[in-house]
Amino acid sequence: MATSPKNRYLSRSSVSVPREERTLWQIAWLIGECTLAVFLLIGIAYGIYVTYQRLTQQAFFPLKRVIIAEPLRYGDMADISDIIRHHHQKDLLHMDVSLLAGEIQQLDWIAKAGVYKRWPDAVEIKLVERVPIVRWGKEGFLDASGTPFTVPDSDKLRGLFKLQGPDGYEQQVLQYYEDIAPWLAARHLDVARLTLDPRLVWHAELSGGTDIILGRDQLNERLKKLVVVNDKVIKPYHPYIDAIDLRYHDGFSVRWKAGVRPVTTEAKDKTKEKK
Repeated sequence: MATSPKNRYLSRSSVSVPREERTLWQIAWLIGECTLAVFLLIGIAYGIYVTYQRLTQQAFFPLKRVIIAEPLRYGDMADISDIIRHHHQKDLLHMDVSLLAGEIQQLDWIAKAGVYKRWPDAVEIKLVERVPIVRWGKEGFLDASGTPFTVPDSDKLRGLFKLQGPDGYEQQVLQYYEDIAPWLAARHLDVARLTLDPRLVWHAELSGGTDIILGRDQLNERLKKLVVVNDKVIKPYHPYIDAIDLRYHDGFSVRWKAGVRPVTTEAKDKTKEKK
């Protein structure tokens, strides 16, 4: 039987690569690709970091102007300027206006603050000031809600009524003053200061400096007693009196100023008779 001739195009020689070597080569290729990808990611991250640093550190829209919506009536503009000067962000692009408004509102004489960007180089500040209605202590003031605060003193504030009391009693002292102020004005009783001392004893100081001790209770009744006593008995002796204590049920006591001897009307009459 004759064999068919071999097709020379179907026969070829091949070189086989061992499976172990092929696997090692593939692993090395994969490691190289991973390493390249890691370095590429590191490069991208570094580029993003450098760009971010430049954007955050460079002032593209530096703050140049501060606009106050309305002129201040009581507060000091230097307080606002100082806060803006020390604010950590001077670039309008990155400035957190709500944070700046919160810093401004920490000033005790500010009731409310709003800060608004005005491109390209300004911020507008809208302020609601606390309005002083009475003086509190040596240097402070109270607004209508009884909140204590400080503002620079001025001629228009020196005539305000004076209140004084322990910390935390501002609203109570203000409320009592508002209750009795019309009554005092109607009787022309010249009270210059109302004080609640650390022992929670009420005092009313007359314009001449006389201390009227009212006590802790029955305050209205003792004020009425003061009006009667002042008009009929002690008014001529105000220059000699240091304090009047009205806490007695049926009367009052007087503490005279040191080194001063009061001269009674009878004594004055006798002196005139001798002359």
